[in-house]
Amino acid sequence: MKSWIIAAACCTVATAWAGPTCEGLRTEFDTMACLHRIYQEAEQGLGTRYQELVSLLDADGRKRLRGGQLAWLKSRNTSCSQRKGTSTLIDPRCMAEVTTARTQWLQERIGECRGAAGCLNDRL
Repeated sequence: MKSWIIAAACCTVATAWAGPTCEGLRTEFDTMACLHRIYQEAEQGLGTRYQELVSLLDADGRKRLRGGQLAWLKSRNTSCSQRKGTSTLIDPRCMAEVTTARTQWLQERIGECRGAAGCLNDRL
């Protein structure tokens, strides 16, 4: 609860981050809700692409992808958040943008797997 309150309090800054889909909202609460929705959609796309890629990989590829995904998650969470005392401030636009970029990366790997060369485990 405390983290949510801190995140909502940061919404003034989040308003400045808001992209076209969150522009023109009148309240900080609406902006935070909009940014949260965008992040949730990005996270859902990430999960779908990740599972699709896993289904195309051999055992070594799955192991590499899992390790890379865990490292990416740690990096994303570190770069898109900041500790303030006992609370964590989360940048929702950063979370959405970084997650969308990772989803695109996964989609590119899926394309490689379906291409003539097949899955390239060294790119995972």
